Parts: sequence; structure tokens; C-alpha cells
Amino acid sequence: RSSDLFGWWTMYVHKAKGGDLSNCAMVSSAVSSMFLKTLAKREGFYFEETLTGFKWMGSRSRALMEDEKSPKKVLFAFEEAIGFMVGTRVFDKDGVTAAAAFAEMACWLHANGGLTPNDKLQELWGQYGFHGSYNSYVTSSDPAKNKAMFDAMRVVKNGTYPEEVAGSKVISIRDLSVGYDSSREDLRALLPSSSVSPMITFVFDNSVTLTIRGSGTEPKIKW
Repeated sequence: RSSDLFGWWTMYVHKAKGGDLSNCAMVSSAVSSMFLKTLAKREGFYFEETLTGFKWMGSRSRALMEDEKSPKKVLFAFEEAIGFMVGTRVFDKDGVTAAAAFAEMACWLHANGGLTPNDKLQELWGQYGFHGSYNSYVTSSDPAKNKAMFDAMRVVKNGTYPEEVAGSKVISIRDLSVGYDSSREDLRALLPSSSVSPMITFVFDNSVTLTIRGSGTEPKIKW
């Protein structure tokens, strides 16, 4: 949950220096916690999802900063596989800068109220809501079976995607294998699509988001 703290801290520091959040941005991968998305909605800055991997987050961060019409100051980017980009010294995961920023934050919290990082985390969850995540995988080395599994998800309910899973109603589906996103008016996904790297995301009416995807580097199905 360090990402929640980094999101808050980079936002706080920027505001403390007199910065305007309306021209700022944060970025995370599509399989990461949605805390930054919630933070952005509440505090008025821009948030963007990318595909997994810092090649995507780094390139999008640079593109946001260099946008001619509406350039953004990227405060923070991360993905669930413990990669943090604090600021834009490098457009990649940077543990050295992240460690320094975390130490600075911990010292500030101790000096201003005697708080620990965990104390602040509990405070943030009370303010913005708890954002938990559970990530795991199964080993699957048969591409044909993997494809059949993802194909089956698309026809499970009378030839189309499921309307309900485990008693929870599905309110939107994004299937990057075929470039489909039911939450958009044109039904086209914004993120790049790939038939060889399947990824299906279900958003439920109980605020849960489930993403099932094939690994791009290992014989695994991840969620």
C-alpha cells in the first residue's frame, strides 16, 4: 500500500509549494489499485491507466508532459508489481528516488503529529475509502487452453459476456483482446489491444474490479 502514501505525499508536496493540481497527473497500470483514480476524482487532477509495464507508464508520462495543447506535470506513477516512479527524473521505476521520498515523508509525518506511515495510511483510507487488492496466478503453459478460456468468457451468457459473477452484477467489461469496452459510447477500448496478450476486466456494482490476463513473459494466467 506504499502507492497510496506516495500518491498522497506527492500531491501534498506539490500543493504545499503553491502548485495547481488541475494541471497535474498520476498514472498506474490497469491491474493496479484504483486509489490514485479515486484521489484524482476527489482532488481534481488527471489520472490515466496504461497497460502493465513501465514501458507504457513511462512513455505515457512523457507524452502527458510534452502534450502541446495541455501539458501535465506527472507527480507519480506505479504498478502493482512494486514499481514506483516518483517525479520524472527518469521515466521508469526508480527505487532510489522512491526510497528517498518515503524517508522524507516518514520524517515529516513524525515531526507533524508523531504519525507513522501506517497511521497516515489508515487516515487516508478513512478519507478516501479502503482500496484493497488481491493478486495471484495459475501456471498455464498451453496457449490453446488459454485462448479457449478467454473465448469462453465472451459467450458464457447466451453467447455474450456474463451479466453476473458470484452474485455481483457486472456493470462494465473491457476486453483488450478484441478492443471492446462496454463503458464507452463507441464500445471501443482506449488502451491498445492485442489478441496474443488477452486481458479482460470486469467492473461490478459492489465497487470490485476484476482483471484476468495472460502474462506477456511467463506461462501464467494472472488476476
